[in-house]
Amino acid sequence: MFLSRNGIKILILTSLFAVLTYMGSLIQIPMYPAPITLQTFFVMLSGILLGSKYGVFSQLLYIFLGLVGLPVFAGGGGIGYVLSPTFGFIIGFIPLAYFSGFAHGNKLRIISFLLIGNLILYCLGTAYIWFIVNNVVGRDLGYITILKGMVIYLPGDFLKVIIAIPLALKIKNRLKMALFSS
Repeated sequence: MFLSRNGIKILILTSLFAVLTYMGSLIQIPMYPAPITLQTFFVMLSGILLGSKYGVFSQLLYIFLGLVGLPVFAGGGGIGYVLSPTFGFIIGFIPLAYFSGFAHGNKLRIISFLLIGNLILYCLGTAYIWFIVNNVVGRDLGYITILKGMVIYLPGDFLKVIIAIPLALKIKNRLKMALFSS
């Protein structure tokens, strides 16, 4: 079975957003326990521009590439990365892309879905950190302590939401024209 032209374009864009998520991992400000990166910015754009389904596919491809050993995550790659405390945030890219796919309509609706996706990302990420630190690393660290440590990331993530919206809206119309033109 052959793909249509639009199918090929969607596959290319899906792959492109997996690569952009990787490139976002290269732009980082070192922090503990996780660096500040532009990954979530590209994850949100993947959902907004490709829709939930293909936004999620782009992030599944990104995770697959990292788990098979390509050093695409902010701290490397390989199957052992699942024991990294920050892997929960990478898992959180999937719901972030999914909810970002519903981010269309008025700006309040767009912001709402992006914030819901980010909230789920934070819930998964902090729960994963807590689990790995307490059960794999062997330290006794309270969940509230981990939540307090995440506060420093909130302003940057909110700024990414604010920047992603006008950029995505500007790109979206051009992308639709490119997809459905011959």
